[in-house]
Amino acid sequence: MTWRWAGRVLRHWAERLDPPVPVPLPPPVDAVAAHARVLVFAADTRAVSGEAKRHWVYAQLIHAYPQLVRRDLSLILEQQVQWVPRVLRVPPPKRYKAGHVPPPHVR
Repeated sequence: MTWRWAGRVLRHWAERLDPPVPVPLPPPVDAVAAHARVLVFAADTRAVSGEAKRHWVYAQLIHAYPQLVRRDLSLILEQQVQWVPRVLRVPPPKRYKAGHVPPPHVR
């Protein structure tokens, strides 16, 4: 019985001396989605593969919103990638093998 009493007293004083720190509220999902959409449009102009673009946008989102769960960030990113119209996507430049002469309209 004495140990329970001592535990309650210690818990009471620990809560009084060290109050819980309030957790900051995450930014609204709409703001994160808008930022992700801007990053996806910026990534589409890069001449790298699709996976590298996705990784770059994901890293930017993690850096900008460290308090959000990464699973939520990746879900928002995937929604924005699906949202971007296919017409606006810029295809990466063609890479030719060494010794290959491109057609005259590409030169």
